[in-house]
Amino acid sequence: MRRPVIYLPALMLVLVLSGCAAKKSRVVAKPDKEIYEQAMKLMEKGNFYKARTRLEEIVSSGNQDPELADEVQLAMADTYYGRKGLLNLTDAMGRYSTFLTFYPTHEKADYAQYRLAMCHLKQVYSPDRDQHETFTALTEFRKVLLLYPDSPYVDLAGEKINECLELLADHDYKVGMFYRRKAAYLGAVDRFMDILDAFPRYPRKDRIYYYLSESLIRTHRMEEADVYLRKLAETYPDSEFVKKADHLLAEIEESL
Repeated sequence: MRRPVIYLPALMLVLVLSGCAAKKSRVVAKPDKEIYEQAMKLMEKGNFYKARTRLEEIVSSGNQDPELADEVQLAMADTYYGRKGLLNLTDAMGRYSTFLTFYPTHEKADYAQYRLAMCHLKQVYSPDRDQHETFTALTEFRKVLLLYPDSPYVDLAGEKINECLELLADHDYKVGMFYRRKAAYLGAVDRFMDILDAFPRYPRKDRIYYYLSESLIRTHRMEEADVYLRKLAETYPDSEFVKKADHLLAEIEESL
C-alpha cells in the first residue's frame, strides 16, 4: 500500500497565505467617534457634502455607537442646512424636527429648535407675497424663548422675532397701500390700524401715521386723522411725511 506523499513546501505556502488572508479580513474599522470628529472638521471648513458622507458611514455600519446616535442625527441635519437650495432646507427641517421629537430634553435641543425656525425663515418670500412661512418661523422662534429661557439662543431668537414681525407689518402695509390705490379707504384704514396695534415697534410708523390720516380724511373721520397727524409731527419731526402732511392739515381745517 502506497503512503500519501506530503509536499511540505506547498503545504506551508498554503498556510502562510491563509494566515495573511485572515489578517486582512480582521482589519479594524475606524471607531464611530473618530469618523464623527472628521465629519465635524469637514463642516467647519464648509464641506457639508463630504461631512455627510462620513456621517453616513456611521449610520450605515449597522453597529452604530448608541452614545453618538443623537449627535450624528443632529450633525446630519446641519449638513443639509449648510447647503443651498429648497430641498436641502426641507431635509434639514425634517431632521431637526425628528431630533426634537426623540430628544426634547437634549442639551442641544435649543440649538435644534433655533435652526428649525431658521429653516422656515430662510423660505420667507417678499412682503407682497404669502407670509405663511413667516408666521411659522415666528411660532418656532417663540418656542426658543418659551421652552429654553436660559438658552444662549434666546437673544438671537428675539432678534429674529422682531424681523418676522417687521415682515408681517410690511405685508400689511403693502395690502393697505393696495386698498388706498383702489380708493378702498375703509380697507386701508383697517390695515394701517392693524399695524399700529399688532406691531408697536414697527420702525417706519411715520408713513403709517401719514397714510392712515389720509385714509381717515377720505372717510370723513377728521378728528381721528388730526390725532394721528399730531403724533406724526411729535414723534417724527424730521420725517419727510411731516412736510407732506401740510395739505392734509389744511383739508382738516377747511372741514371744521
